[in-house]
Amino acid sequence: LNENRNISAIELFTKYIDLEKSNSIAYFGRAKATYWVWRLRNEEDSCLLKNYLADIYTSYALDSTNSDCNYWIAENIEKTRNPEKALEYYCRAIRYYKESENYFRSRAYCYMDLGEFKKAINDFKVANKLVMSEYDKDMRKVLTEGNFSDISLCYAKLENLKLATAYIEKSIRSNPTHHSYQLYYATFLTLQNKPEESLKIYKSLIKKNPYLGIAYLFVGNIYNLQYKENLAQMYYAKAISMGFEVNENTKNIKKQIDMLM
Repeated sequence: LNENRNISAIELFTKYIDLEKSNSIAYFGRAKATYWVWRLRNEEDSCLLKNYLADIYTSYALDSTNSDCNYWIAENIEKTRNPEKALEYYCRAIRYYKESENYFRSRAYCYMDLGEFKKAINDFKVANKLVMSEYDKDMRKVLTEGNFSDISLCYAKLENLKLATAYIEKSIRSNPTHHSYQLYYATFLTLQNKPEESLKIYKSLIKKNPYLGIAYLFVGNIYNLQYKENLAQMYYAKAISMGFEVNENTKNIKKQIDMLM
């Protein structure tokens, strides 16, 4: 399994299960191997998916305290757009093992889906502390800056733009060329009534990435508020050509945070 020889792993786990049908680890191992075969086959084999789900829930039934099994179930449930149910399993995973950055970060995203942004912020902060002990230097940098950017979105949703800006600035200091961080920063400036500063950043992003449709939309929104109709329509037209809708909702600057999430 650790060598990604998943077909061989399935065969060996199956032989083991035939000998000992009450071993939760064997079912969980076969579930993981089956999952990766299913993914490699472009998720088109419904029989593999059925087998994966049967094994992972059998493993859980035999040992509900296996944190990793709880986490995998939570991830599977969240893909079905049921964050309330997924949250139960994320909480169980963390209850039995509190040292995984991945568990806390995933639960934070689940809290974001549920609109519980204060709880999400707490989990992202715990995740960042755990990053320091779990990963090497390069991975610590990537995960920390990512967690900071997600914290910034949560603070923005809580209408605390001062802290939202402070956290996205941490991400930018870590990785100044990441366009998403710059996009967030410009949007926070817009919401703080600093349109000229945000326009400068948006236009810089467009210059570097002419296909960043959301930046055209947000520039159009600023010009729309400034009653510069010709400029607004020019940028809206570019956004539409890239697949973005321009309507009363997307023109509402206060709803731009939702478009970033």
